[in-house]
Amino acid sequence: MQLKWLMKNENNKGQEQGGVIENDEKNYPPTGEWSEIKPEVSEKCIACGQCVKFCPEGAIRIEEVNGKNRAIVDLRYCKGCELCAETCPVQAIKMVKKDD
Repeated sequence: MQLKWLMKNENNKGQEQGGVIENDEKNYPPTGEWSEIKPEVSEKCIACGQCVKFCPEGAIRIEEVNGKNRAIVDLRYCKGCELCAETCPVQAIKMVKKDD
């Protein structure tokens, strides 16, 4: 498995902080299908990376969406543990029931 650094600490002149195992189906098969809830990221997301740090499945990354950085959840790997929603400092993530 490959360890991928996901965030840069701007205060430390580009030193990387935090990291998760990068999801790759050949190394880590998707397991999120059985979950009944999923995280929904709102526009309030400030891309602080707390959710990335705490996600035990490595299912969250920060990406640019419509010119703004925000958290993106890969639902193939998300198990619905709710840690992302609990650790979000601006309550930008809420857990919702998956549509069938």
